[in-house]
Parts: sequence; structure tokens; C-alpha cells
Amino acid sequence: MAGTDVSPTPRLVESDRAMPWLREGWTLFMLAPGVWIAITVVLMLIHLLLAAIPGIGQLTSAILTPILTAGLMDCSRVAVSRQPVLFEQMFAGFRQQTGRLVVVGILALIAFALISIVAFAILAIVGGSALLGAVQSGSFSSIDVVSALGAILMALLVWLALAVPVTMTLWFAPALVMFDNMAPIDALKSSFHASMKNWLVLSVYGLIWLVLACVAVIPFGLGFLLLIPVTILSVYLSYRDIYHADAVPATR
Repeated sequence: MAGTDVSPTPRLVESDRAMPWLREGWTLFMLAPGVWIAITVVLMLIHLLLAAIPGIGQLTSAILTPILTAGLMDCSRVAVSRQPVLFEQMFAGFRQQTGRLVVVGILALIAFALISIVAFAILAIVGGSALLGAVQSGSFSSIDVVSALGAILMALLVWLALAVPVTMTLWFAPALVMFDNMAPIDALKSSFHASMKNWLVLSVYGLIWLVLACVAVIPFGLGFLLLIPVTILSVYLSYRDIYHADAVPATR
């Protein structure tokens, strides 16, 4: 599949495919849980360490995310083929298609920066009006607090609404760049098209994932050591199912 010259065409899959992706992801995780947990711990440490660096840390993390994701997709590819998953494969994105993956990261960073600017602008306009009214009246009341909270909620909802199409654009992009040699823009367009075409099954997937995330939080967040690798594997399975259906094992 890697190194193909013909760009794959995404297909429409049934809405009941979401659970099989997660179930098969769990099955694959259980074949090598130690390696997957080690990969997850290192992945979390990388992002935590980068987040601790003032100024450039979060920017670097955003740019590196598609590279790391591509490596995780490569680990998943190996797992699906029932071959041993090696820890160092999580860094495959630093050896293959690195330049294109960096471009994907930069474009993602720009997109999220733009929607954050829009959200902060709404917060400043709506919240600023409430604050100005309180200053002019010379007192802060419960109405002012409610107005401020309303402004924050509105800004958050706007951010989430704009983040959805950005996420759809990025969902399959690292795998398309890594395995199908697609250029960054083409991969982003194809990912958005595939996500729009399969909005129902991805919505079902998202709802199931949110339930699992709530469960994972309960034991001091340790459940994410299991949920994160299962999520990685299930995302790869969704890519294979939608773009390379003939290569997907039956998981009904």
C-alpha cells in the first residue's frame, strides 16, 4: 500500500463500523500491550515536555503531531499485519515523508490559530461589553458574572464548531501522506472529503469514544494508557476501511 502512485478514493461505510474499529483496535492492542503502553507513555512525555517550554513548546508540539501520528499509523500497519510492533517504529515519520508531514503540521497550526483568534475576538467583544457596562455603573453584579460566563461559553462553542471541520481535514491526512504519497494539500482535501462522506459513522465513533474517555478518567486517568493506543489503532483501521477496503480484515 505504501508508495502508491494512484490516490485512493474514499468510500462510504456503514454507521455500524465504528464499534468494530474500536473492538479490533482492542484486539490488536492486546497482542502487544507492553509495547503499546510504552509508546503511549513516551508520546505523552514528549507532548508534556514540549508544553513546558515557554513560547515555542506548544508550536513545536503542533508541528510535530502529524509526524508522530504518521509513526503511530505505521505501528498500527505492522500490528494489523500481525507482525511484531517495534518501539522505534513510532518515529517512522521522522524517516519517511517528513517534509510533507511538517507542512501538514504548519497548516494545522495556522488553522487552529485562526479559529482561536475568532473565538477570542468574540470573547473580547461580548465579554468586553459586559465589563464596560459594569465599570460604567461602578459595581459588579450577578448579571455581570452571568454575562461574562455567557461570553466565555459562546467563545468556546464557536471554537468547537470551527474545530470540527479542521479536525475532519486532519483525520486521515498523516496516513494519506505516509502510505499513499499524497501531497499535503491533497491529503487534507481528501481527508475532509472522506470525513464529510462518512460523517455519520465518525459521529457515532466520536460519541462512543467520549463514553470510553469518561470511563478512562475514573482510575486517575490511567485508563488512557489503554484508550490512547486503542484509539490509534482504530483510527488506522478507519483509514484502511474507508480508503483500502480490500485490505481490512472482517470485524463484524
